[in-house]
Amino acid sequence: MTDPVNTSPVPPVPPDLTKEIERINAENQFLRQQMDFQNQFTNERLERDKEFAAHKKEMGEEINRRLLGSGLVALIVFGLSMIPVYQGLQGLVVNRLDKEFSTERLQVTITSAAEKAAQKQTKELIEGRLNPAVEDALKQIGQQRQQVATAASDLKANVDGKMAAFKGQIETQGKQDQAGLTKLHDEYTKEIGTLKLLTEHQQKLQDIAILKAQAADGDYQALKSLDSYKSGIPDLDKSAVEARMDVGVLYLTGNRVYGTSIWLNNLDGTHGLTNEAIPTPSLIYIFLLNSKQDWKYRVKAAQILGTRREKIVFPALLQATKSDPNLWVKRSALVSFQTMTGFLGFDVFDFEGADKWWEQNGQAFLKTLPQ
Repeated sequence: MTDPVNTSPVPPVPPDLTKEIERINAENQFLRQQMDFQNQFTNERLERDKEFAAHKKEMGEEINRRLLGSGLVALIVFGLSMIPVYQGLQGLVVNRLDKEFSTERLQVTITSAAEKAAQKQTKELIEGRLNPAVEDALKQIGQQRQQVATAASDLKANVDGKMAAFKGQIETQGKQDQAGLTKLHDEYTKEIGTLKLLTEHQQKLQDIAILKAQAADGDYQALKSLDSYKSGIPDLDKSAVEARMDVGVLYLTGNRVYGTSIWLNNLDGTHGLTNEAIPTPSLIYIFLLNSKQDWKYRVKAAQILGTRREKIVFPALLQATKSDPNLWVKRSALVSFQTMTGFLGFDVFDFEGADKWWEQNGQAFLKTLPQ
């Protein structure tokens, strides 16, 4: 696995070190060029002298070989005459060699030597001066990198420690928050449950109020629901009893048919007998026990029958208390029955008590009626 330190960028060479290297480079280059040029020039000159001497020797030997080939006699005969020629030829060769080695060829050679010396000097300068400086710079950079790596490692360890502590704090805070949320949820659930119970309680109170209103409007089934209301909750049961009592008071003192009249129609469609003028059988069969009649007309008939002490009236009134769906009709029939018989019920709506009383006392009561 690669060390993270080695992947970091190499810091740049400090500007002061760069300027010092450039100054040393310029100074040494100038000095070394002078020295190397002189040394190289001297060496090249010595080499050329050696070559020239060798060449002269070789040319002399060649001349001598050719002269010896002409024969010893010719050498003797012409010896004296050839000596000047030999001397002139030798001088010509020497002059030509000197000219060749002193002109452009020699200059090119010297220039080449100077270039080689400069290259050599530059190489040595780089190897002798620049390379150590660069090595020192790289060494310093390496040390700096190591310092940076150590600092980064320390920073990482410090950050890791702080992150671990922060993580522990976060976890602790998270647990506390979770506990708080759980508690809040439990409290909220509890409050919701309480609110639900309150809502249900209010709804049941509203249901009782509706039953009360329906019973007040004549709904007998609503009255029975109030009578049989049992929730197991004292407050609700008490409310149902109070509603039942309020309905009883309303029916005890109330009369919803003031100004109502009933009549029989004549053959021509006009009004005939009205209210108390209507015969008892008509009051019973056309109005009281006829469910097609308006409930107010049935109430009116029950009230009028409360003045008719006739045998057929009492069974008819009891039948109305048992079969009529409207509570106002039932109550009016019961009131008429009580008025004529003297029955006293324990309740405003003691329909069953009236029926039982009639079973026990009806025949005896009928004997008291006018024949």
